[in-house]
Amino acid sequence: MPSYGSEEGLGQFLWLPNSMKNGSLANNSVMKLPTHTGTHIDAPGHVFDHYYDAGFDVDTLDLEVLNGPALLVDVPRDKNLTAEVIISLHIPKGVKRVLFRTLNTDRRLMWKKKLDSSFVGFMKDGAQWLVDNTDIKLVGIDYLSIAAYDDLIPAHLVFLKSREIIVVEALKLDDIEPGIYTVHCLPLRMLGAEGSPVRCIEAPEICWSGVKHHTMGPRPNYKSNAAYHFGKLRLGSCSICPVLVVVVDTPRDKNITAEVMRSLNIPRGVKRVLFQTLNTDRRLMYKKEFDSSYAAFTSDGAEYLVQNTDIKLVGVDYLSVAINPKEELVKVHHQLLLDPKDIIPVEGLNLDDAVPGVCTPLRLVYGDGSPTRCILFK
Repeated sequence: MPSYGSEEGLGQFLWLPNSMKNGSLANNSVMKLPTHTGTHIDAPGHVFDHYYDAGFDVDTLDLEVLNGPALLVDVPRDKNLTAEVIISLHIPKGVKRVLFRTLNTDRRLMWKKKLDSSFVGFMKDGAQWLVDNTDIKLVGIDYLSIAAYDDLIPAHLVFLKSREIIVVEALKLDDIEPGIYTVHCLPLRMLGAEGSPVRCIEAPEICWSGVKHHTMGPRPNYKSNAAYHFGKLRLGSCSICPVLVVVVDTPRDKNITAEVMRSLNIPRGVKRVLFQTLNTDRRLMYKKEFDSSYAAFTSDGAEYLVQNTDIKLVGVDYLSVAINPKEELVKVHHQLLLDPKDIIPVEGLNLDDAVPGVCTPLRLVYGDGSPTRCILFK
């Protein structure tokens, strides 16, 4: 994958310092990469130092802009995005999110190791025309920069000056027909960061459980666990289509045992459940030190979930889906991750005032887990 400032591309960005093969309780990777790597977004502080100092980071970006209907358009293949080109696309008034597919996709530039400065992007006049004459608030493109190399900074300045337009770069737009889709692009919640890798997905505007979705990012807080985090290599499919997630309150004086699971009366057919526990009331995720007294699943609770429900995604409000004693910690993870039902645990959720929502993990090849941005909305 190409990367700014490197002739050799991104290189290694994922290490496994704690390996089960070397005696660790679980596989735990470490990730290190620039914030403007792969599919990513730019915050205003990326090119405006006074915005950076004022704290206009990725956590201040409007999540409503990053999620919703978007128009995918094909750009003439022999041109940068000038004012003339943007005018020729006839983008209707009222359209707020547009993804521009260019010659970059045809040339497969994001699959090459070395940065190619001949990529297609916005010229300053094209950016200015879009800002002045459309209602667009999210602009996406299929290479590392929204701006053409010759107008790298001027076009960025035009887009980010108002702090109202969000730029999404290096989208994977192969094999997607032009048209209207529902798009979800979620940055990691990194305070002070002027950019962030994102996981972007798109699906037909009318979406329901089981519909095929596209992941709009090249292959290279919250986290999700892969099955081989606890010892079995299996990359199960992950349906992230924006369908309902059930949020349940568990009894505040108990872990999530089989008895508690029975008392919640979760109906058959429900596939995604977030469990709000005493951890939320105690605000454990806001504390500096790890608290081993957190509430989570016991082995009999996990067994009940696997055998008596249709749940595929299990979310909890602390760093582990399993209670703390080592034996239970491993057993619960094995029950959930090694079950043939392909259950996905999502841990460390902020479930204050929670309502249904969507979760999108980063796309990390060979990672045993991933930071995840989850949003909960009405």
